[in-house]
Amino acid sequence: MENSTTYGYKNHDVPSVIVERCCAQFAVSRAQVLRRAKEEYTTYYQWLIETPLVDYISGRVFEYLWHVIFGCPES
Repeated sequence: MENSTTYGYKNHDVPSVIVERCCAQFAVSRAQVLRRAKEEYTTYYQWLIETPLVDYISGRVFEYLWHVIFGCPES
């Protein structure tokens, strides 16, 4: 199984460094959410279900990735 830095990024560049504050509070428009296919969100969900990481760590991965997933990697 792929690790958290490459899983789900089959057609996207993976940032080499991600810096973000914790706690996953963000606002995103409906248009931004709909830019990704439902299958991509399903892939993220599957990773959360299948990862050997404990829940608080796998959740933290997504806390740090929301801005990348929703199209603001420079933020």
